Amino acid sequence: MQGLTLIGIVAAIIGASAVYLRLVVMPRPPVGRFVGSDILIMAAFLIVMPTAYQNLPKWLVALLFGLVFTTAAAAALGGRAGTLIALALGVFVLVAHYAGWDAARVISGDLLLAIAVVGVTNMWAQTGMTAAQVTALAAVLAPYDLVATGLTSVTADLLRHLADAPFTPMLAVSTGDSPIAAGLGDCLILALWPLVTTKAYGRAAGWAGAAIGLAVVAVVITGVSLGWTHGGVPVMTLLGPCIIAQHFFWRARLGSERRTWEWRNGVQPVHDVNG
Repeated sequence: MQGLTLIGIVAAIIGASAVYLRLVVMPRPPVGRFVGSDILIMAAFLIVMPTAYQNLPKWLVALLFGLVFTTAAAAALGGRAGTLIALALGVFVLVAHYAGWDAARVISGDLLLAIAVVGVTNMWAQTGMTAAQVTALAAVLAPYDLVATGLTSVTADLLRHLADAPFTPMLAVSTGDSPIAAGLGDCLILALWPLVTTKAYGRAAGWAGAAIGLAVVAVVITGVSLGWTHGGVPVMTLLGPCIIAQHFFWRARLGSERRTWEWRNGVQPVHDVNG
């Protein structure tokens, strides 16, 4: 049941991100655009920081994640009311943590993280990140996740370090030594890929990206439930090759991906009549 709950939450985040993409136009950046070096920096950050976090005081790491999640959620919700809602949610996570309300802390923390993921992925997609760049990011993270989660204890050590912290970089549906959860990085890529493929190649590509991502999560959950795997599962090691394959399929079928301004102006991808 907990595995199905996690799949449902991930599906809700992907769906909310897609709805946000259709309904909310984020402002364009004043200068610049995403380039290859930006992706390398992002990948390096995602690879280096888990080890760095383990060498920082737990309270400081929790504070950093709390600030990041609250700020991102406030930006996603927008306006003064959105800021107040995000702040109230962040404060409630702290209250629930110190009051010992584990269920309330998990639910409110998941909600804050989900809103942050919706906002961040839309910011990246709407301000110029391309499907090719996300593919490159996935190609880097796939072998890293195999090493950090599957072959060594880097990810497990980080989660143990933050196990009883109020803000953690994972979407959890249970607590304890072996929680049923999805990592923040996994959630970001799962939500981001359908957005950039929709922008690049149309709605069919976006739907396919969402379905394949959820299928990967379902396979992982099934494997854990049946005892095929024990401990953490490197989701990106499975998801990365799927993203690479999709990118090459759509590029071979439709040619170059739409640029952001073409997507904004309704330019249709080749052979895509649904948009």
